[in-house]
Amino acid sequence: MNNGVMVAGEGRSIWVVGDRYTIKCSGNDTSGAYALVEAIVPPGSGPPPHIHSREDEAFNVLEGELQFHADGLNFTATSGAWVTLARGSLHSFKNSGSKTTRMLIVVTPAGLEAFFLEIGRERRSTGKPNP
Repeated sequence: MNNGVMVAGEGRSIWVVGDRYTIKCSGNDTSGAYALVEAIVPPGSGPPPHIHSREDEAFNVLEGELQFHADGLNFTATSGAWVTLARGSLHSFKNSGSKTTRMLIVVTPAGLEAFFLEIGRERRSTGKPNP
């Protein structure tokens, strides 16, 4: 594992299904153990229902609130909430509020961040995705 410091605003940012994901720590930094992604989820945004077959995910909501659906359960996660989802869990989340939500996503093992980089669109300096 590498030692390092990343200041606020640093990290590679991409747009994935309308959300801005900034890779704060990748599998390259942790010998594949985990990845850390900061997510900015605008009102009305969030991924469709999906399953990860190899990764567990944990979400720490820092600002705002999200509606989660996981394996038939529906719940609201507000600022300060910690949500853990096991691999194989059918899940989705959506920002159904009027304010942008910010959260940290921990993925174990790492690798999902590489998928995000592959399918996402690079962030422009304006904060909007490239066309």
